[in-house]
Amino acid sequence: MEAWKIARHLMGTHIGHSALYSLCQILQSSDFRRDVAVVRGAVFYVGLSLWGTQRVKTLETYSPMTILPTLESALKCQHYLVIYEVVLQTERFVTKTPSSKLRALGSDAVVSLLESSLNLIPEHVPAKFQSEILSHVHNVINILEVLAKDNKYVLPKMDFLVDLTNLNCLHFQVLGKQAQIVRPD
Repeated sequence: MEAWKIARHLMGTHIGHSALYSLCQILQSSDFRRDVAVVRGAVFYVGLSLWGTQRVKTLETYSPMTILPTLESALKCQHYLVIYEVVLQTERFVTKTPSSKLRALGSDAVVSLLESSLNLIPEHVPAKFQSEILSHVHNVINILEVLAKDNKYVLPKMDFLVDLTNLNCLHFQVLGKQAQIVRPD
């Protein structure tokens, strides 16, 4: 927590925007893809700074559409700890963002992040960690379904429901593969 205290203080100063930009550059750069700790840390600090309970007020001007695609870039690392962190920060974003501020493009970016994560899970996440990550993915899908049910999604509801149906199918395919891995022969 000491590291977050220091990072939060830095992000709240006049160089906070530059710090956020640098973190996003780390996530987008192929130079850092092999350094799992750096990529995971960058995802963590970006998410906490923008959507955490102690978010940095001076960074509230950033649109999710400028940041969420950067998190998707982090998935190119293809390491289960980075996948886990991206899913956690996506969940944090969806749970901490009021539905009135969760615009269509932000929702589309969330759906895209979940799809990318679900596609990576079977091959890049050890079986013993898959259920933990999938539970967070499932939570995000449930939140999005509630938004659709309550008509709080900006795009036509049919498009959103198709996205959710595709996500659920992919989610259950991954669960099925997980069951095959865990099932004793």
